Order: sequence, then structure tokens, then C-alpha cells
Amino acid sequence: MKVHTSVMLTLGLLLASPGCSSVQTAFSEGLPQEVTVLSYPSGAEVWINDELMGSSPVTVRLGRKVPHKVELRKDGYYSKTRFFVPQANEKHGSFVKLGLLADIGYYNELTPEAMAEIMDHELVPKTVSARPFEEMTRRIVEADKLLAQGQLQPLEHKILANRIVEFYSEWN
Repeated sequence: MKVHTSVMLTLGLLLASPGCSSVQTAFSEGLPQEVTVLSYPSGAEVWINDELMGSSPVTVRLGRKVPHKVELRKDGYYSKTRFFVPQANEKHGSFVKLGLLADIGYYNELTPEAMAEIMDHELVPKTVSARPFEEMTRRIVEADKLLAQGQLQPLEHKILANRIVEFYSEWN
């Protein structure tokens, strides 16, 4: 009963809030759940459902009834798209489900709770050229230049060089 009381209190607060948009959001998208988006490198723009939410790392509150598209964007890196997806939570197993609680997503939870993504630099190739050794060397030299110009941190450079070598090693 304690759980239902807290949900009813949350609904009461939603109803008491100015305007009806928060109530409409609760019914269309579900109760909000806090989720975190991390990226390497940090500082990537975080777009959720085509709306800029800030730079990574960022924590936001999203409705737990519907999927949410997350796109990470950063100059010089390939964009990444992932999804927060509603899944049945431990409360879903209860025998009786109240209609109002189901309507606001009480029996759902977004997964994952935290999203951590490694973004590939644009110097990491997607396909192999006719001269892979020359291409790998050119990309490593470009990474070295970016490091010398201060556009990459030493750790970013190390990871980038390793990713380039790994890519060409797989094609050897």
C-alpha cells in the first residue's frame, strides 16, 4: 500500500502543477525516470528524440512508457544512435494491475538506466582501401598531427591509434 500511496502522491503533484502539460506527458509518455548518458570522449552533444539535452555526461528525466532515441554528436567523430527502451519492472509481476498505474507507466522501467558509448573518430576507417598499409600510416600520421595541434588529448590519441591499428589488423 505504501508504494501505491507514493504513486498517488506523485499524481497529485502532477495534477497540482501549473498547466496540464505535465499531466498529459505522464499519461502519454509515463512517469519520469532519471537516466544518464555518458560518452567517450565527453562533451558530445546529447540529442534525445531530436531535442538537444546538453553535453555528455548528462542526466535527464524521461517518460518510462515509450522508447527514446538518443543520438551522440561531436565534431570529428561518427555519430552514435542508441535507444532507451521500456521494459517490465519487478512491479509488473503483481497479480493485480491498476489501470491508472498502468496508464502512467508504473509497471515499466527504461533500460539501460545509464548509457555509456565510445564514439569512433572519423580517422577510424569503415572500409579498407586497395593499399591498406599506406592508408593506415596516413591515418596514424593525421592522428599525430591532431595531437601536436592540441585537438586530441594524449589518451584520446592513444585510443584512436589503437582503434586504427585494430581495424587494419582485422583485415590482415
